[in-house]
Amino acid sequence: MQVRLRPVHFYVEGTRDMSQLTTEEKLTLVVRAQVARIRAAEANQRARTLQRRMNALLRTLDRFQRLHGREADLHSATDRAAVQSLRRSRDPGATSPEIVQEVAQALEQDVKARVAAKEALVAVQTAWGGGGPGETVVDWVGLPRDEIEQTLFRALGGQPAEMATSGASATNGEPR
Repeated sequence: MQVRLRPVHFYVEGTRDMSQLTTEEKLTLVVRAQVARIRAAEANQRARTLQRRMNALLRTLDRFQRLHGREADLHSATDRAAVQSLRRSRDPGATSPEIVQEVAQALEQDVKARVAAKEALVAVQTAWGGGGPGETVVDWVGLPRDEIEQTLFRALGGQPAEMATSGASATNGEPR
C-alpha cells in the first residue's frame, strides 16, 4: 500500500506562521524528509557501485590499448571478447557499452536525490525552527514515535530493508 503525502505549501515572506502547522502537516514534512534521505542514500549507493564497475572497465580498456596499440570498440564482438579476457570479472555485462549510460544516469539520479533530500530537510528545519531546549522532531510532530515510523514505513511502500540499510528513522530525523 503506497501512502500519498499531501503537499504542504509554505507562504512567501512569512505570511504563514510555521508554528501553526497542523500535526498532519508536520508529519507530512518529517516523513517526506526521511523518505528523501533514504532515497538519496539508495541512489548514492547505486551510483558508487556502478562507478566502481566503470572504473574497472576503464582500467581494462587502458590495458587493452597498451597491448593492442588502439582503443577497444566495445560494439565489436572480437574486441569485447578481448577486453573480457583481460577483466578479472567474468561478467559479460561488465564490458557492455551501456555501462557508461547506466553510470551517467545513476550519477544524475544521485544528484537529484541529494537535492530533494536537502530541500526536504530544510523545509523541516524551517518549519520546526530548531525546537525548544530538548525538543525532538518527534515531540514537535506531536505523535507517538511508532505512529511516525508506521507512516514512514507505508510511505516507503512497506519495505523495511530500506529503513534498516539507510541509517535513517523517525527517531533521528532532526535536521543536521
